[in-house]
Amino acid sequence: MTIANYVFGFIPILRDYAIQFLLLYFFTALMGIMTSFARGIDRIADLSISGVLCTAIMIGFNVLFL
Repeated sequence: MTIANYVFGFIPILRDYAIQFLLLYFFTALMGIMTSFARGIDRIADLSISGVLCTAIMIGFNVLFL
């Protein structure tokens, strides 16, 4: 039994997609850290472009995969 199955054993859908869930969690946390860093070094224009790109990519993948 892997750690992911042990941790996510109580929710069946998370057990089936444990790796994808952990990757999503990791990259979302990384994006939050990078966003805070960009604000800290006063790169607001780059942060705005990043937000628009992330939104467009998310919409595109939702249309593609749903």
